[in-house]
Amino acid sequence: PTTTHPIMLQKIIEADGSARETATEQEEGVQNQSSLVKSAVDEEAPAIAESSVLPPQPASLCLCAEGRVSRGVQRAAARNLASDACRSHFFLALSVGFWAAIFGLPEYSVILSYTLFGQRGRGIEEMRLAVNESSDGTNIDDRLLDFFEEQQRETLLQRLAVRCAATDVGRQVNIAAPGDLPTLVAWNESFGEWERSKDNHIWCGVFPATYLSYWPNVAQLMVFSVYKNTGTTMSIAVQGVTGTILAAANMHLMVMLFPDGARGFPCVSQGAEAQGGFFVLWYKKTTAWHVVRTNSLRDAWRVYRGSDTGGLRARAIFHLDGSMDKWAQWFAPGWDKHLRTKYKSLFKSNCTEGELVYNDPNYEQFGEIICLINVAVVTMLFLISVSAKNTIMFGLSWHLCFMMNFMNPTIGVPRTQDGSSWLMTEYFVVEVTTVLGAIVAVLATLVPCAKMFNVFHLKEDLNAVTFAISEILDDAVLYLFGMTRSAKRFQIEAAIDRLSWTNLVTKDHISGAWWETLGIGQRAKLRWMLKTFETYPSSIKDILYVIKNCVLSETFDGEHNSFMLSVQEPANDLLEHTQLLLWVCSTACTDGIIDESDHDKIAEAVGGVKNAQVALLRAFRKAGPSISADLSEEQLFLFALSMWARKTTDFADNLTSVDQDSHSRHDSVCEVFLRALWATWDPKRMLQVDHVMFAVRNWLSIMVVFVIAYFASGSIFDRYSYIMPVTLSLLMVSDGSHHVEYEKCTHRLLGVTLGKCLPIMVMSFLSIFECISWLRLFAQATLICTYVTFFCFVYYNSDMWSYVGCLVAGFGVYQLMAPCDNFNRAEYYATKYKELGSVITAIFIQGFLQAALQQRSAQDVIVEHTRKLTTALCAAFEAVFESDVGQLQSALKEVAEHLGAAKQVAPECDPKLQIWRGRLPPFSMEFGTSSLKAIELVAAELDMILVAAKDWVSGPAGRDGDMEEVGESTGVLELINTMQGMKSIRAEISESMQMISEILPDMFANTGDPKTRANMRRPEQVRAAMQLEGAAELYKELSGASRLFAVESEELTNDLRVRVTIVARAFQNTAYHLGRIEEGCIKAARAWW
Repeated sequence: PTTTHPIMLQKIIEADGSARETATEQEEGVQNQSSLVKSAVDEEAPAIAESSVLPPQPASLCLCAEGRVSRGVQRAAARNLASDACRSHFFLALSVGFWAAIFGLPEYSVILSYTLFGQRGRGIEEMRLAVNESSDGTNIDDRLLDFFEEQQRETLLQRLAVRCAATDVGRQVNIAAPGDLPTLVAWNESFGEWERSKDNHIWCGVFPATYLSYWPNVAQLMVFSVYKNTGTTMSIAVQGVTGTILAAANMHLMVMLFPDGARGFPCVSQGAEAQGGFFVLWYKKTTAWHVVRTNSLRDAWRVYRGSDTGGLRARAIFHLDGSMDKWAQWFAPGWDKHLRTKYKSLFKSNCTEGELVYNDPNYEQFGEIICLINVAVVTMLFLISVSAKNTIMFGLSWHLCFMMNFMNPTIGVPRTQDGSSWLMTEYFVVEVTTVLGAIVAVLATLVPCAKMFNVFHLKEDLNAVTFAISEILDDAVLYLFGMTRSAKRFQIEAAIDRLSWTNLVTKDHISGAWWETLGIGQRAKLRWMLKTFETYPSSIKDILYVIKNCVLSETFDGEHNSFMLSVQEPANDLLEHTQLLLWVCSTACTDGIIDESDHDKIAEAVGGVKNAQVALLRAFRKAGPSISADLSEEQLFLFALSMWARKTTDFADNLTSVDQDSHSRHDSVCEVFLRALWATWDPKRMLQVDHVMFAVRNWLSIMVVFVIAYFASGSIFDRYSYIMPVTLSLLMVSDGSHHVEYEKCTHRLLGVTLGKCLPIMVMSFLSIFECISWLRLFAQATLICTYVTFFCFVYYNSDMWSYVGCLVAGFGVYQLMAPCDNFNRAEYYATKYKELGSVITAIFIQGFLQAALQQRSAQDVIVEHTRKLTTALCAAFEAVFESDVGQLQSALKEVAEHLGAAKQVAPECDPKLQIWRGRLPPFSMEFGTSSLKAIELVAAELDMILVAAKDWVSGPAGRDGDMEEVGESTGVLELINTMQGMKSIRAEISESMQMISEILPDMFANTGDPKTRANMRRPEQVRAAMQLEGAAELYKELSGASRLFAVESEELTNDLRVRVTIVARAFQNTAYHLGRIEEGCIKAARAWW
């Protein structure tokens, strides 16, 4: 059992009077206690966090049996937390699916599409098809009759034949005579009362046509933006909006240079009339002139009939002699002259047949090269900047989409005789739908069934971190003051390892909470206080490593029992007082303000810890342990316990001395924006080799597929299609120059392929329903919700398939919103097949270029970091033997950097990720992982030597509230290095370290070099080195010299006897860990060679 926070205990007992009985009956009441704790945490957590009531006397810390919670309850609570996370992820995924189905309704609901976008798009085409297919010849589906107020079949067909122009919105009136092509003008009171039942009163919707094309962007951006909590979602959404705005800003510049873009038409030479053919010309209100040349009159008529999609002003078929076909001509008043003038302008004497003639003469001269340069430069700027990944992805995708359309002669920048409003362009529409998608993404996280706000978790995180640390120390004290070894030591090891994950979750909540508070208000102060508190676990990380090592290494023999019994009471007292101080600090932070009352309570708790430190020191001195290997682990643990208490008091002092208001201002919106802007274009970060290679590799793959999409035509390629480059912009490879993530590439291919294929199968299922049917509408909404919910849940809740789930949901939701399509099904599937083929081709090109450009494999990288790591370890040991504390600190920082990099890249060396196996033996993951773990333990021993060798004091709080460690040498290393026994210790450790620095990188490289095996020592030599024969002599010398040591009176961490014992024991542990590394090398060499 372990003690709990007294305030938490008080609330639990108040919540249910039977808690006193059930807490002591562990075997019979585990289930009841579990539900009790869960209900207390769920219902009373706010009260617990905000309560400032503390027991009046420190004596109340001596909790009896009723103040303890069983391990079964704790495990049940842990399971509840995991279950709550899974439940939250499910409800969040369900919310995303629901909003995707809701905001997709304007796309797949015929009636809603008509209401929002009027008589345009495929929705009206489906209405017309439904009328044509009506069986009775007079009446049609009741839903359409009700909607159009009982209009008959023929009247309704004529009405549905009218198409709104892309820019027409609201109420329009068809002023054309019966039988003529429609001419729409805005309705006003002069036309009489507007009635939907009138044939010439046409509804053109709330939004222009461009919004219909980009409406699915709302759902897609929402799927890509929502992630686990509100704060993170807001961050991703803002990044997406920022990238989109930057891409649109670039288009502002390009439109200023080339107002029509690449818009143009094929050249017709002067002698083309003699070659035969027909020309179809038409002018639309939003897309201006269109010219198509056909070889037969039949093809010309087909083009002519398909030209009326809304906003038509003139159209005609011109015969070989230049005359207009009398049956195929129509123009609004005054437009016949424009039509003939345009036809005459087609014939050029200075161009080649089929050559493009651009509307903008500047584009004809140098437009294409400038556009290509713009694509290349802006793409590189996005990639080379140190922007957030989502900013780069969204910005690049829209930049490539915009520029491809801008360079497409059939699109360009549509201009009309009256000019083009920027509000109607695709650039502005994409910005609007992106902002709307960001808003919907945040709304999707407002799930009543789950706590999605990070600020709601801040107080829980305070209690979780405090409880985890208290539990670890509690268990370690109970175990080491026991009589024999048990499996409990492995539970303590696992708990220490879990603490880093708990701290990582806390950091995520702190980071996300800024977006929810924007540095304003009481919760912003709470966030900052937790940000200060979050530095505490990092400051005691080395102590926890030492405790873990003590727990795993202690054998409970020799004088262990008698010595530990003599210091048990003061050690427990120090533990309880330090736990109280930690809980007092945690409770004081819960309201974001440390007031005078909190200051007094913290000061009282600090005093109790310092008194307990003195008591432990006196008991330790009274026990008089010898400086020997027998009690070295025990003394090391007591030193770690005392150091933990000391760092806790230093943290408490730092917590009460910080200027809260000044730190709160550091997190203001303006400050954060300016820091982010500077960080985005920081030359030092931009020009790092790894980042430059990341930019170059992604830029090259994107530009290659962009050029292919721009020039290639036929087979699976459609010229001017932006599908391939946009897809790669969303599938960027990771930052770094060293390797290709083959597993990520495989998941990328799988995710995109499934995201393109599964919606086709889903949409095929819907073909059993009629297009205009409430049943079909419900079925499609249900399928969209189910599809998005399932794959988003995988995205949020799976470690292995998270990326795949994100891609399947994001790429699939766009296609699921397609309206009913009862015609040209073969053509539809052929188009989808070509699109899928082009996307897969783009991914293969990306993978090939990444593999071709990789400078080193993942195995090469881990070899390089291992060489630098072992070199840094050699430098650290050299600093120890030379008594250079400053150099030791610098070397350990380098060790931590390269060790972290090696551990990060190690999983990518797994032979399972290799496409083919070469001639060398595969990399042994077991050997690599165990070696890095042993090196990590060696680094922890060096950290402990540093702690014992310097006079550690708490420095001033930094910008983020963290404490800076400062201090000078205490003379411990200088003393130890004068001992005769250090000569053999230095020789043995230096020899082992030198051997490892030469062998281990080569073993990781799998070179198969016989010299590597020849350099290895024999197993018996390694086992002898692990014993560190000079340690016994060193202990003896130090024991003799200890009679002259100064007497410490305040705390155990300053006692010179303990410090030298720690350093001596660290040498023993180091020799053992280095020997384990050598043993691993020998075993691996035997297996390979």
